[in-house]
Amino acid sequence: GPVLHDVTFELHPGETLAFYTDGVTEARSGPDFYGEERLLKLLTASEGGGAAGVAAAIEADVVAFQNGLPRDDIAVVAVQAPR
Repeated sequence: GPVLHDVTFELHPGETLAFYTDGVTEARSGPDFYGEERLLKLLTASEGGGAAGVAAAIEADVVAFQNGLPRDDIAVVAVQAPR
């Protein structure tokens, strides 16, 4: 079974935290994976877009990466601390 750990950290006003399934980082286009590096670049570019904007941007970019044909589940949840 999975090994789970509790982690505590502070989310500062306006910061967004995104959770995602492996269907995001392991999305494939030919031999290439979407990957964490591509996701990090997208998140950096989406800064200030709010939780809904970040989640929508991740989903749209992953689906576009796969030419509109996702092959795995894609789940994204984003939360933002109030400003």
